Amino acid sequence: MDDGAPMDDEALLTFALALPLAGSDDVKTASGRLRRVERADADVIGNLYWLAYPPGIAACDLQDAIADIHATFDGKYGAFWPEGSFVVEVDRTVVGVALTVWRAPWAGTPDGPFVVELFTDPGRRRRGYAKQLLAAVATAASMVGEDMIGLRVDASNAPALNLYRSLGFHEI
Repeated sequence: MDDGAPMDDEALLTFALALPLAGSDDVKTASGRLRRVERADADVIGNLYWLAYPPGIAACDLQDAIADIHATFDGKYGAFWPEGSFVVEVDRTVVGVALTVWRAPWAGTPDGPFVVELFTDPGRRRRGYAKQLLAAVATAASMVGEDMIGLRVDASNAPALNLYRSLGFHEI
């Protein structure tokens, strides 16, 4: 994450999804146990956050990564929405995370719940965990009457761009 400003505005694309999520009917929950995130998960999530990105992209070091996750829970990136934030566990190990706020604080973002972080364990990517997490966020948003979710992604992250587009997200 950041100090309220994107790491490089030109490198980030903002996407929105009008609900429901395309392809959510075929999300298999058997691959991982999905549950709502808890504040007690913050340090574990921070460790995974550090592993999920190259150094300097999301955090300077492990302590910075953990502090940033705590800051997310504390509302630094918008009012944290625990009911729309999830982890996926495999063998009781967190392997994927979606952290969502009610509304993003940045200009040019859609008016709806906003996924401020979506990441998976680098050794467990391309197994459907991100899709499983986004389906859970979309369902939670629909259940409270929201009709859209949003997120931002680095323009060079081709796997993420492909996933989001395949699920019906569009660039705004």
